[in-house]
Amino acid sequence: MSWECISYWIEHHPGLASWVQAVGSIGAIIAAIWISGGERRHRARIEKAARRDAIDRAIDAGEQAKKTVENNLEFFSCTRPLAREVPRFLDFIIHTSVRIKDASMGPGVDNEVLGHVSEISNALVDVKGLVENCARTSGGQVILDLGYLKGNIDRIERAISSLRALRK
Repeated sequence: MSWECISYWIEHHPGLASWVQAVGSIGAIIAAIWISGGERRHRARIEKAARRDAIDRAIDAGEQAKKTVENNLEFFSCTRPLAREVPRFLDFIIHTSVRIKDASMGPGVDNEVLGHVSEISNALVDVKGLVENCARTSGGQVILDLGYLKGNIDRIERAISSLRALRK
C-alpha cells in the first residue's frame, strides 16, 4: 500500500477530520482523568504512610510515658525517697511530656490519633501534679498515692492499645 492511496482516501472523505478530532478529544479526556486519578492515589498513599508514621511515633512516645510512670511507681513503692530526690523524677516526667508533645504535632496526626496522644499527655500531667504535690513525712520522706499512679499507667496502656488498633 503506498502513501498515495492513503492520501487519496483521506482527501475524498471530508468528515474524517471531525472524526479524528472527536476521537482525539475523547482520548485527551480519558488521559486527563487517568492522570488526575493517579495523582489522587499517590497523595492518598503519602497521607496513609504519614498517618502510619504518626501512629508509630505516638506508640513509641506512649511506651516511654508508660515506662516513666512505671519507674516512678516502682521507686516510690520500694523506697521512701527524700523530698530532695523528687525533682529528678519530675525531670523524667517533663522530658517524656516533651516527647509526647512532639508526637502530637508531626505530619499525619489527625484528630483520632491526637485524642489518644492527648490522653497519654493528660495522664503525665496528672502524674507530674501528684509527684509535685506529694506528702512529706516528718522525716523528710515522700509518700505518694500509688493507686493513682497505677490508674494512670492503665490510662496510658489503654491509649497505646487504641493506637495499635488504629495501625492495623
